Amino acid sequence: MENLKNQKMKSLKETKFKKLKAYLKKKKDIDTWRAIELFGETRLSARIFDLKNKENWEFTHADVNKKDRYGNTVHYRLYKLVSFPK
Repeated sequence: MENLKNQKMKSLKETKFKKLKAYLKKKKDIDTWRAIELFGETRLSARIFDLKNKENWEFTHADVNKKDRYGNTVHYRLYKLVSFPK
């Protein structure tokens, strides 16, 4: 039973990862909030790390500061795709 659960989790993660890759190829950038909204991906920095180090994708990033609805400054990172292997 536990093995089946692990297989389902792995399958779900791979699906999120494939969707993220397709999105990046099309849109060229993403931030954490967008990854959560679109894919339920809460570990965007880990996925970017995997793409960079395991699949040789290249990224730059920009640190963004904005005000939230309460007037507090929030900080997040916008990842920008530079290139990916064909």
